Amino acid sequence: LENFYQAAKYFTKAIIISQSIYTNDNPRFITLFNNLAASYLKQEEYAKAALYWKAAKKLMLMKRRNDSTGLALVYKNLGLASAGTEKAVQYCLGSMEALGKVGGKRHPGFDALQYCLALAYDKLKCFDEATRSIERLVEKVERKHM
Repeated sequence: LENFYQAAKYFTKAIIISQSIYTNDNPRFITLFNNLAASYLKQEEYAKAALYWKAAKKLMLMKRRNDSTGLALVYKNLGLASAGTEKAVQYCLGSMEALGKVGGKRHPGFDALQYCLALAYDKLKCFDEATRSIERLVEKVERKHM
């Protein structure tokens, strides 16, 4: 855990230094925000992690980067930071939508997101939705192996 505290400290310094060199809309900040958020997630500081992933998402959308996979990853991470809340479902769905732009349901990350969505629904005690998500995943796997 100590390493993650150190990492957060270094990523914060990197952001401060970068702000003195680059404009705040520089794409380098996407990576810095993602890294800082990941270190906060490992420390179980979910609100801080979500804050920096939201900053990364905002910058990605503002720069209109054609990086749907990266955007999907940010949404997935926001879902992790919001586990057990309605926001987790929204972020999983946002991630699935972003991945749909780069390969649809055939994208390798789509199955994992379907599972994350089922977990999010389960934590919210929305068992019908959780069951439907798992059934969709099982059907897909069965089709692959027929």
